[in-house]
Amino acid sequence: MRSLRTSSLLRGLALFGLLFAAPAAGEEREGEAEAKPGAARAAEELSAGDVAADPARYYGQQVSVRAEVERVANPHVFTLDEDRIGASPDVLVLLPRPDASVVRDGATVTVTGEVRRFDWIELRRDYEWFDLDPGLRIELESRPVIVATSVRRDEDDGAE
Repeated sequence: MRSLRTSSLLRGLALFGLLFAAPAAGEEREGEAEAKPGAARAAEELSAGDVAADPARYYGQQVSVRAEVERVANPHVFTLDEDRIGASPDVLVLLPRPDASVVRDGATVTVTGEVRRFDWIELRRDYEWFDLDPGLRIELESRPVIVATSVRRDEDDGAE
C-alpha cells in the first residue's frame, strides 16, 4: 500500500514539474525550432549556385533564389544562372502562371517556390502545359527544378 502511495506521489510531482517547466502559450524555449506542425515555413533564401551544387539537400523545400535569368525556353520555363565557374548546371524554373514582363533573358529576378527533382513523367502529370523539345529536355533533365509560386524582377536590374 505504501509503494502505491509513493508511486502516485512521484507521478503527481513529475506532472507538476512538467506543467511549470513548459513555456507559456505563445512562448518558445531557447534553441527550439520555429516550425510548428501545420505552420507555414518561410522560404529559405539561397543563391542559384547553392541549389545547383547540392539539389538533393533542398528537394521538397520552399526556397527563395535571387539570380539572373540565363535563358527563357518558353513562357513557362526558364533557367537561372548559378554563377559558379565550372560548377553545376543552371537551375530550371517552372512558372505555372507566366509573366513575360518579369521573365526576360538577363533580368535579375527573385524566384520563390519548391525545389523538385527533374522527373519528366511527374512534371508532365502535374503540369500538363509542361513541354520541351527533345534536345532541350535532355540538356535540362539533370538540373534541379524550382516550381515557382512567385517571381519578382529586381527594380534596378536594367534588363531590356
